[in-house]
Amino acid sequence: MDPETGVIYIPSATLPSRSGLAIPDAGDATLNYVRNVTTNLRPSGLPLTKPPYGRITAIDLNEGEILWQVANGAGAPTVRNHPALADLDLPPLGNGRDQILVTKTLLISAQTTANESGEYPLVARDKQTGATLAEVALPAQAIGPPVTYMSGDQQQIAITVRGTPPEMVVLALP
Repeated sequence: MDPETGVIYIPSATLPSRSGLAIPDAGDATLNYVRNVTTNLRPSGLPLTKPPYGRITAIDLNEGEILWQVANGAGAPTVRNHPALADLDLPPLGNGRDQILVTKTLLISAQTTANESGEYPLVARDKQTGATLAEVALPAQAIGPPVTYMSGDQQQIAITVRGTPPEMVVLALP
């Protein structure tokens, strides 16, 4: 949320799932029933819903209006490269739910789904339009939101990424 402009930036994803109850394996639980969730509802390997599957939406809280909405990445390679879609010129389909950071001038998002190259981009976006201004590949999947701080006169962005053990990646802004 940007308190100066009254705009909130919301990362979201459309991931249909089916929930139900199941009897747990003997010795696994002290309850008679546990939750059973199926998240991969993809007939023929394609999502049930139209894209974008992951997006970032900017909402003006003063006016109650959506200012812009953008897909937050190219989309999962398993969908983009599906044989049924081979002849289509696909727009960005969106990935999972990004981790975001709002600064005075930028919206920084860490994509939580790998792109075609297997990289997890950290993306700088224009807060007014959602347009991508720059990207840098992180060494692994982000597992927390980016944070920013000043070190002397240099603004830094830090983010934790998956690993054994997890790591903290710090980048200096130009």
